[in-house]
Amino acid sequence: MEKKPKKQNKKKIQEAEKAGEWYVRHRYKCVTTRRPVRNQFQKVDFFGADVVGKQLGGTHVYLQVTTGSAANVSQRRRKLEAVPWHDSDIVQIGQLVSEQEGRKKNWFFRIHQYRPSSCKRVWYVEEQWYPIPKEWFTAWKEKNNGDK
Repeated sequence: MEKKPKKQNKKKIQEAEKAGEWYVRHRYKCVTTRRPVRNQFQKVDFFGADVVGKQLGGTHVYLQVTTGSAANVSQRRRKLEAVPWHDSDIVQIGQLVSEQEGRKKNWFFRIHQYRPSSCKRVWYVEEQWYPIPKEWFTAWKEKNNGDK
């Protein structure tokens, strides 16, 4: 029997989604990004992803963010594998991890990349962790951030 993943902190999930939007804009130079609508009665994701970005060339970047452990990551992997992705789509899971440095916590994304174009369902875990600046935990505002 499969072990159920531990419940995640709602506030940290929302902050991780905001950081995911910043990550997609900075790493992939997406000109448009969207996060799902969440309210008391519904939760709407984009094909199982928390953030979708569109590059100038038309390529879509889908990022599923998790604040949980390996069990949460594998659960999200299965969810994303069920979607029929286009070969040009970039599909990733961003696992929010922290590192204690004295009293300060440094936050990083550990990226799990899915290759939908390959015959098999292949996931690659990038060796480099991407640091998340403190400002990334706030919502992206187009008029304020410009080309930061």
